[in-house]
Amino acid sequence: MNRVCEEFNITPSILFKKSIAIANVRPRQIFFYFCKKYTNYTLDRIGSLGKYHEVGSQSPATVKNAIRAVDDIYPIDLYFNEIQRLDEIIEKNLSCN
Repeated sequence: MNRVCEEFNITPSILFKKSIAIANVRPRQIFFYFCKKYTNYTLDRIGSLGKYHEVGSQSPATVKNAIRAVDDIYPIDLYFNEIQRLDEIIEKNLSCN
């Protein structure tokens, strides 16, 4: 979460804010994508992470759609380089732990 927030220069509260503004949606989708990739969390658990930042939860369907959106457009997306770089950073940090 911290890496995604740093990359997009947002706070966790903004990351989880229910908003359709692309500046909020894309980082949230990418965060959900990495949660699914690097944790064993269920879709429900991923969606509920916002409540720890005093923001509402996202439904499992929203989380699933966000992950699918990143999967579908990952290679052609405007944010491809950022996603790839974040993925490498996260993977490197996990292998160091």
